[in-house]
Amino acid sequence: MLAEEFGYQVSSQLARDMTPELASKVDEAIEQLDSAHRKLAKVGENACWVFGIVCVITAAAVGDLGATLLIFLVGIAVGFFFRWAATAGVLDNRGSFVQARTVALAGRWQAWPCRTGGHVSHDGSVRVLRLLDPHGATAVTFQAHVPDEAWMGMIDGRGLVWFAGDIRYGGYMALPGGSPLWWVLPYHLPAEPPAAESETMRLVEEELARQAVGFIFDRWTS
Repeated sequence: MLAEEFGYQVSSQLARDMTPELASKVDEAIEQLDSAHRKLAKVGENACWVFGIVCVITAAAVGDLGATLLIFLVGIAVGFFFRWAATAGVLDNRGSFVQARTVALAGRWQAWPCRTGGHVSHDGSVRVLRLLDPHGATAVTFQAHVPDEAWMGMIDGRGLVWFAGDIRYGGYMALPGGSPLWWVLPYHLPAEPPAAESETMRLVEEELARQAVGFIFDRWTS
């Protein structure tokens, strides 16, 4: 485990035992993706038939039966392609959730210094989160919808976080204490981001690393 290699503390109890709502959060996230997939699939299916019927009407106006049948079949095929394209992204995200689900629920909380910054989405709702090594360099990069409570709980976008999951697939993060909880997925940056820009921020990140090394999880279970 990378956190242990850095000397960061890992909880003695499983994350799901320390934070019972973790399991329900994971299942809730998967159900939301399933619901989104069902809705998109239904919309895509309806679009298939509408597109096919429009093609038939257009071809029938020409008066060629063979062309009518051909255009109908092509229309249905194109409609199903768009249906697949609309739902593929949701299925990929669901796969990531399911892949990390077992690890997140069977794993333990890890204490990490974290730096947030930058946005993945155009609307600014998805942020980049960087878990730091003891020297302030980026060890792991995630993307996530970070709750306002978590964002406001950090100092200039820096703070100590808990992570449960697999750094390859993602998992769950939380502020110390296990709340709020939010899901994170891997994010691959094109280049290594710089370390702390100022001496003050460097000292803040060094202090966070010391806290991660000396963190006492048991005080949250007593």
